[in-house]
Amino acid sequence: RVFIAVTNDFSALMKAAAEKGIVGADYFWLFTDGTDLSDIDGKIYDEGSPLARSLKGVGLIKAEPGTPGMKGYDKYVEVYNNVGLEEISYFNSKLPVAPSGESMDMYKNFTPSMFNSL
Repeated sequence: RVFIAVTNDFSALMKAAAEKGIVGADYFWLFTDGTDLSDIDGKIYDEGSPLARSLKGVGLIKAEPGTPGMKGYDKYVEVYNNVGLEEISYFNSKLPVAPSGESMDMYKNFTPSMFNSL
């Protein structure tokens, strides 16, 4: 059986999957590159623990926009690297807010440094 998972809480999902018995040799979990793997990166878990069992049969798929020299990719990089404060303000205005009007911790505001890495 194959599961494709988009999650921001890998540990919680896989602990629950282990509790339900849907990890191990008969199961494969495919995660997207948006998955936060900091809970497992470089860590060693006790043999037989829920996370240790769930890490057998796990994969990660990454989305790549293209390669330099491709017309669409080069245009994308040009636009991405030139996102300005006006655009960032617009992006931030579209983030969800709590009913009280406060920003929600799970949604981080965009910052200029996010747009100079390509």
